[in-house]
Amino acid sequence: MESYPIIKLGRITSFASFIIETIILFAYILSYDWMWEVVGFFFFVAAILINISILVVLLFHLIFVKLQRIEILKTIVMVLLNIPIAVIYLEIASRIENFWY
Repeated sequence: MESYPIIKLGRITSFASFIIETIILFAYILSYDWMWEVVGFFFFVAAILINISILVVLLFHLIFVKLQRIEILKTIVMVLLNIPIAVIYLEIASRIENFWY
C-alpha cells in the first residue's frame, strides 16, 4: 500500500529540521558568531510553524482517515521528537553564550 504524501512530507521535514538545526548549532559552537544566533532563531520559528502545520494535518488524517494509522503515528512521533531536541540545542547555545560572555 502506498503511503500518503503527508507521511513522506512529515518524515522528510522532521529529518531535515533535525539536520539543519544540528548544522546551525555546530556552526555557532565553532564560530561563536552572533549571526548564527539570528539564523538559529529564525530557523527555530520557521520550523515550529511548518512542523505544527504538518502535525495538524497528520492528526487530521489519524482521526478521520483511519488508514495507515501506525505509519501516521510513527511520523507524528518523529515530528514531536524535534521539540525536545530543539530545546536542548537552545539550552546548549545559551550556556555557550553565557560561558564566553
